[in-house]
Amino acid sequence: MTLPTSLPQVTIQVDAFTAIEDVEQGVIENEDIWISCYDSSMPSVHGKVAVMISDEDRNQCAFKGRDGVQCKRIQNTIFAVSCPALHIDNRSIHFPTHVITLPEVTSTKTSSKLDKGINNLDISPDGQLWVAALGNGSVLVGAGPSKARKDTPAPLEGNYHKGAVSTVQLVKPTTSTANPRILSGSEDFSLVLSEFPGFSSLAQVNSSALISQTLLPPSIRLTSHTRSVTSARVLPCGTKAISAGRDGTLRVWDLTPESTSVSRQIGMVRSTGDVAINSFASSFTRSASLAALALQSGHFDLVDVDSRNTLFSTSSAGFEYTRNGQLDAIDIYPLYTAHKYLVATGSQRGVISFFICTIDNGSVVTTNLGSCIRNGAGISDVKFIPLLKDSIGKWIQSARYTPSAKKFVTDAYPRLLVATTDGLPYQLQISQKSDSAGVQFQVTVEYAGGADCSPLRSIVWHDESKTVWVAGDDGVIWIY
Repeated sequence: MTLPTSLPQVTIQVDAFTAIEDVEQGVIENEDIWISCYDSSMPSVHGKVAVMISDEDRNQCAFKGRDGVQCKRIQNTIFAVSCPALHIDNRSIHFPTHVITLPEVTSTKTSSKLDKGINNLDISPDGQLWVAALGNGSVLVGAGPSKARKDTPAPLEGNYHKGAVSTVQLVKPTTSTANPRILSGSEDFSLVLSEFPGFSSLAQVNSSALISQTLLPPSIRLTSHTRSVTSARVLPCGTKAISAGRDGTLRVWDLTPESTSVSRQIGMVRSTGDVAINSFASSFTRSASLAALALQSGHFDLVDVDSRNTLFSTSSAGFEYTRNGQLDAIDIYPLYTAHKYLVATGSQRGVISFFICTIDNGSVVTTNLGSCIRNGAGISDVKFIPLLKDSIGKWIQSARYTPSAKKFVTDAYPRLLVATTDGLPYQLQISQKSDSAGVQFQVTVEYAGGADCSPLRSIVWHDESKTVWVAGDDGVIWIY
């Protein structure tokens, strides 16, 4: 059995960016910030960086590391940290560019600290809207950060569920005159489809106030699941949806207004072993409509949504597979080679595993690329960052400029965003080894200054603005 690759980790004082700003603005003359670096196979390094006004440019800070760490500024909120003892060279450290704090949740006798927690998050393609799934059973829709607005509008609230909302999706309008829709799923076993009346309905009032605005009543409620709903997505056609739950089922729904079915369920697939589906991810291409299911048993299934058939399971006889606790996170990505898909899974024990699934005439050949672990904190969400396409839609290798290294890096595989239960998200690069057929893993970005020790539940890549949105139990949306 091959052990997961250990990933060195950099942590930095959570309010380091505030301390640096205080020095820049002359509030304080200088300050020390701490940086710690870890690797499970080597002794930890705990150093400090002195922050002071630069002698060369009095408008900038100078950084002087000691005790085994070095730090330099790349851009306003981006820094590079090095720790030679642990072979960490110019690791990018990103601090938030925007922070969205949700309004206070109304307190009741049955209130819990988890009521304000964000279990899931979605962003509109233009970044103008976000939707959050809250622990108190409500859905919030708010405005994204904008330079054109001085005040942030208060979000709208939909009290659609009697249990915590576990999944939300902003659904694109099917016509130019239609309104956006919101699909939500909950621990109360139900799903709700509702309309969002439009951006103009967000009134210009202080976002820190208690929420007084409400969303429209739901247009469709789906109630066939017998346990908590964990994930749900509307299909690209806009007239169907799929959902998964702890009842071990993946269900297909009819969303057409003219449907005469009471339940609207038009299909169902059971997980291998009838175990709970903790999460699923989907991929819809011209050749296939697939769902990858993260199972509580520690396995994953690959399902053909159109035929309602399970194409592959890691529990299949003869497939060499090591379970690392239950799977809580999964994503699937179509590669530039036809019929090949990259699957990433994240386990409760902090192990991320990668697989290539090749589909040929209904059969699947799966190759295990390897696995990695950073510090053992549970993986709560994973999302691939899409590779670039050319003008006619063909995949091309992505040449990314890495600010900390000041060079372009070509990626053969998409990078992976990782949300963790220790509140310290990161970005992972997968690259082909030059001397063998294997792959190697490297943390390219650590997202700092955010939740810090408060569990994260959702991480989202916004392609247009090239930003990362993170949310979790603290009820705050952090944007990098």
